[in-house]
Amino acid sequence: MIKSLFFSVFSFKRHLPESVFGFLLGIFSVIAYLDTPLEKIRYVQSELPELFTLFGYYGATGLPVFVLSLLYGFFMPLFISVLCASSAYRVVMLPVHDGRMAFYSASRYSRQSLMFTYSLAALMPAVLFNLSVLLAQIIASLIFFLQADLLALLRLNLGFLIVSLLLSSLCVMLANFSKTERGMRVKTRIILGLMLLFLVLSRLKGAGNLKYLTFWSLFEGMPLLFGSGGFLSALLAALLGALMLLMSILSFSKREL
Repeated sequence: MIKSLFFSVFSFKRHLPESVFGFLLGIFSVIAYLDTPLEKIRYVQSELPELFTLFGYYGATGLPVFVLSLLYGFFMPLFISVLCASSAYRVVMLPVHDGRMAFYSASRYSRQSLMFTYSLAALMPAVLFNLSVLLAQIIASLIFFLQADLLALLRLNLGFLIVSLLLSSLCVMLANFSKTERGMRVKTRIILGLMLLFLVLSRLKGAGNLKYLTFWSLFEGMPLLFGSGGFLSALLAALLGALMLLMSILSFSKREL
């Protein structure tokens, strides 16, 4: 990694709004488990049970299960998908087409080091967002629910982070394999959109196998919460992400700029 280039590409200030949003989201997911908001959620669920099922709401048998149901069934995958696509487009795709990559590759930097550095910068927004959510959940749990299982929340967020990085790696690879900016945007929207669609539809009766058409099947929230599984799926997600980054680096090293 080229340290000076990394910090010129990645700025914590630029991603502060996303981190703040993630922090508020984490706070909300815990506060919503308090008696009054929980009663309202249960009432809405009784009126719209099919909608809650599609969004992956399991119920409220405990704070970790409630957080999993409320956030990680649909909303976190949605936010992360948008974040990964926009980050790969801004950090990787634009520098390739506006000449910055050609300029740096003509200097003392090797192409492999360049793409590795830019890829890491593209992955960082997903890391910051997930850490902001986790930090908020821990703080809110310590304030409102002292007996909450923080290790369960930690396992849950770690598993989701790994799959988030897999999606980021996919977007980086698509940015490298796309010849035009428009082509990259179309590909990421179609692929990530279909993954979200299949994730939702897989919760319909008889359509459970649809989830295996998405990377989100590698996020096994409930086993991670109880520490009974999900680790092999997370490992597979990590290996796939690393493979995609390697393919991106190799592709860029042979690309005409």
